[in-house]
Amino acid sequence: MKYALVVLTHGEGETLPNALATFSEMATPEPTYKLIFKDPGDMGFCKSVENAWKKVSALEEIDYVFWLEHDFNTVAPINLRHMADVLDENPMLAQVAL
Repeated sequence: MKYALVVLTHGEGETLPNALATFSEMATPEPTYKLIFKDPGDMGFCKSVENAWKKVSALEEIDYVFWLEHDFNTVAPINLRHMADVLDENPMLAQVAL
């Protein structure tokens, strides 16, 4: 399983280090790629999300994407293989949310 961790951040990014640290501590397996996109503030949230998805979708070898909010602290273990299994077993699903 190859997946990309994608984070869209804005502002000064003061919450980003803790979000990344708690995710790295609690999530398995480690991501194949870590992509952090800073919203420049002049294009709006929706356009920034669109740009992030365009860049991550260009990575052909990625099977899954985990989208992490810049201010989300992971407080319990996350098994990304189990989340991927849910998606694989239910082809009508496009995403799983925590």
